[in-house]
Amino acid sequence: MERSDRATLVATDRIIVRRGGSMRVDRFLDIYRRSEVVGWFPVAPMLDRRDAVDCIERNLAQVAADARFGRWAVVDRSSGIPVGTVMLQLLPDGDGEIEIGWHLHPDSWGKGFASEAAGAVLERGFADGLPEV
Repeated sequence: MERSDRATLVATDRIIVRRGGSMRVDRFLDIYRRSEVVGWFPVAPMLDRRDAVDCIERNLAQVAADARFGRWAVVDRSSGIPVGTVMLQLLPDGDGEIEIGWHLHPDSWGKGFASEAAGAVLERGFADGLPEV
């Protein structure tokens, strides 16, 4: 695993996990507009570009508040295309409990991107002092 620049949170041979607004808005919307991706969410699929921009801005604010937590773009190194997001966050109704999760575009399912991104972010979280996830 490597950290090479300010935009890169972590990287592996196949993926780069990027900070901030690295996710292209249109790709972000294409992921989160799909019922097969958001089917388990307590909210409806995104409907327009403004929803995507608002969500990305909320993610940036969360990372600014505590850089250990957030939602980051997962980019396929071979194509440069964002395949989805990976997140590390406090559970909303938890007692300091932390969860790791991911949301990938269906065209990126079944390729090992989720487990690779989650493993890299988990390793980074422990290196940053998180006691458990």
